Amino acid sequence: MRSMMPAIVFVLALVALVGGCSFFENMIMDGKGCPNYVKLSDFTNDTVSAVSAKIVWPQGEPSCFRLLLAIPISSPTNWPFSRDCPSFSGTVTVRDSSGHEIGQFSISSATSQHCNWLTPHSLDAFVMGWQQTNCMETAMIAGKQYEITVSIPSRPKDFTSLWLAGVQSGEQFRKHPIKEGVR
Repeated sequence: MRSMMPAIVFVLALVALVGGCSFFENMIMDGKGCPNYVKLSDFTNDTVSAVSAKIVWPQGEPSCFRLLLAIPISSPTNWPFSRDCPSFSGTVTVRDSSGHEIGQFSISSATSQHCNWLTPHSLDAFVMGWQQTNCMETAMIAGKQYEITVSIPSRPKDFTSLWLAGVQSGEQFRKHPIKEGVR
């Protein structure tokens, strides 16, 4: 037993150090914004022109949440620095949990902005409605469930998935993380 005592003391010290680091990390990150991303839906084939997803709206600054259309890339190290957005136009419709329309806004390649936010997922992305004010900024309430439908009548087959991106502090993420709702 005496020969194991240094190992036990070492393990207990290590556990205390890791626990303390985690505690201080949470304290530091509570006020710092950190980007988070969640896939809302996949476009299931080349002919599907609309996707819907249910999501519990996360807590955070309303202007920090954006919808992204994603395009696969071969690897995160092969990310294109500049890519033209495939030509498209469509609408985003947001409904509350009882099916009432909260709002609708137009999207197009002209109002989209290329970004590298999903590169770790081997995806290239375009932020939809980058400079537009819409119902996602003005009407969403954290903790409530919504259905978001993106309709692109002539969707370029390059777009394979729909994502929600947002910035949340550690405290906001613990209260209402960005996550999918019940399907």
